[in-house]
Amino acid sequence: MSTFFASQVQTLPFLSGLSNGVQYPPGSLPYEQHLAMGLIEPNALASLPVYPVQLYEGALLLIALLMLWRFPRRHFEKGVLTILVVCAYAFIRFFIEYLRADGPVVLGNLTATQLQCLFLLVSAVLLPRLLRPGKRQRAT
Repeated sequence: MSTFFASQVQTLPFLSGLSNGVQYPPGSLPYEQHLAMGLIEPNALASLPVYPVQLYEGALLLIALLMLWRFPRRHFEKGVLTILVVCAYAFIRFFIEYLRADGPVVLGNLTATQLQCLFLLVSAVLLPRLLRPGKRQRAT
C-alpha cells in the first residue's frame, strides 16, 4: 500500500531536483511520513528536504488579504468580497499543493486537495448566480 502511495507523490518537475528544503531527524513527523511512504530507507539519517509551505501559504494569504483590503467595499454587491476571498484561497492552495508533494495523485496530475480547490473555485463563482432569484418581468 505505501509503495503505491509513494509512487504517486508528485511535485513540479523543476522543483523535484532542488534540495534547499529543511530535513528532519528520525522520529519527526516528516521523517515518519517519508518512511511510511517508502521514500526513504529505515536507516536514513534524515527526511527528504521539505519546503516550509505553511510559511509560504501564510505569506501569500497575507498578501491576498492586503490586496483585498484595498478594495472599496461599498462598490461591491453583497457577498462579492467573500467570493473573492474564497477564490484567492483556493487559487493559492491549488499551487501550494505542488510544493507539498505529499498527497497521492487522484485524477490526471491533480491531488484530492487540488480537485477540492477547483470545485471551490467553480462553486464560489457559479453558486451565487444559481441562487440569485430570477429577475421579475414587468407586465406590459
